[in-house]
Amino acid sequence: MQRAKDLFAIDRLHMVVGGSHLCGVNPEDYGVWFDRLAEFPVEKWRLNHCTGFKAAAAMAARFDDVDWAGAGCSYVL
Repeated sequence: MQRAKDLFAIDRLHMVVGGSHLCGVNPEDYGVWFDRLAEFPVEKWRLNHCTGFKAAAAMAARFDDVDWAGAGCSYVL
């Protein structure tokens, strides 16, 4: 996300779709990761596979508009 922000000079992201690779993170450490993610204004989070269900649920409690984007999901942008 930082790379996209820098490369395209954007100040917010409409939607982030994909796995956040948080499935291996200790739940006690979610706060550190979420604080970093909160630095990026994201309107919609659409998480999948390697996020892990526990991390996705924790993200849904922390951020607005979080949903699971499993295989076959489609979105109108």
